Amino acid sequence: MTEKDLFLWLAANRCLEISDKENLMRYYGSPLQIWETDEESLYKAGFTPRVASSLIAYKKIFNPDMVYDRLRKSGIKFTAICDSQYPDKLRYIPSPPLGLFYKGKLPSGGVPSVAVIGARTCSSYGSSATDYIVSELIENGVQIISGLAYGIDGQAHKSALKNGGKTFGVLGTGADIIYPAENSPLFYEMYEKGGVISEYFLGVKGLKKHFPERNRIIAGLADCLLVVEAKMKSGTMTTTDRALEQGKEVFVVPGRIGDVLSEGCLYLAKQGAGIATSAEDIIFSLKSRNFNKFFKEKNDKNKKSFKFGKNTLENNEIIVYALLSFSAKHFEELMIESGLDYFTLFDALNGLCEKGFAVEIEAGSYVSRSVSEP
Repeated sequence: MTEKDLFLWLAANRCLEISDKENLMRYYGSPLQIWETDEESLYKAGFTPRVASSLIAYKKIFNPDMVYDRLRKSGIKFTAICDSQYPDKLRYIPSPPLGLFYKGKLPSGGVPSVAVIGARTCSSYGSSATDYIVSELIENGVQIISGLAYGIDGQAHKSALKNGGKTFGVLGTGADIIYPAENSPLFYEMYEKGGVISEYFLGVKGLKKHFPERNRIIAGLADCLLVVEAKMKSGTMTTTDRALEQGKEVFVVPGRIGDVLSEGCLYLAKQGAGIATSAEDIIFSLKSRNFNKFFKEKNDKNKKSFKFGKNTLENNEIIVYALLSFSAKHFEELMIESGLDYFTLFDALNGLCEKGFAVEIEAGSYVSRSVSEP
């Protein structure tokens, strides 16, 4: 068997936990050494009967050709950490996955990637802010990574696809399982225009412990992380922990004081996270992380500067613009949603109207205007 086959043998063993596989690799150093060991040696090395018996039992029935055939019939590919196509960004994170099962494509290594994550039960503000920033990131060629969950994750993927970009979802289930089921249209579109990725073998269901495990992969595939709304105790906050452990910069979208969905973002901002009110804040960071050439070449090719709209918006204008839609919103409604006082909101709306981002269709009622309009 090839080295890749041996990694597949470990990755496809559904009776072993991710931590079991990490411990085996840490002790033996290679999948070949694990393959060649016996049950007695495993006991002497301190591995439990569960680990030893499941490892030996799967060794007796493992047939790489049959496993590859099963993957092929499901439209799923496999890459091992020993492969050239395995994402380089994952190779050097703590506890890199031994292999990845994926449908569609893997993120391009030479293209900047941003993980966009946040609350599953998000507000309209969070959804609008995600759409606003992701749309700008896509326009500038950035790949979007997220977790294909409800809320901010799903909105990040949808905004990327809507704007013709590449987006990749990391699952806490097998790559053949659509979870949540309501996101099935999104999954199918991502198969064609991005990719769905998992370290779990076919048929593995979404157990609670899997999601913290997959979070290190979301952070690992990204060059930096953007948090849009998060409770203090949430999967979003564990993903930021993984990103910081990996040396990634974390950005947050500012939220309202006293809002439970803003607690995580405000806490991270106090700890030194960057404040993102537009994609420009994130791109400045990416340019300093070896992607200056990428953005320069994209600029030269397009013969125009980065697409941040016709004018640079102020912070309060960003907040209000994210709340507007093509359905009219009254001034008082915007005051409640934005948390801004009367005069600050008045100035922000005037600025948006002057710059062509909003239109007052009747006294005190405003709608969004696409920044792509002439």
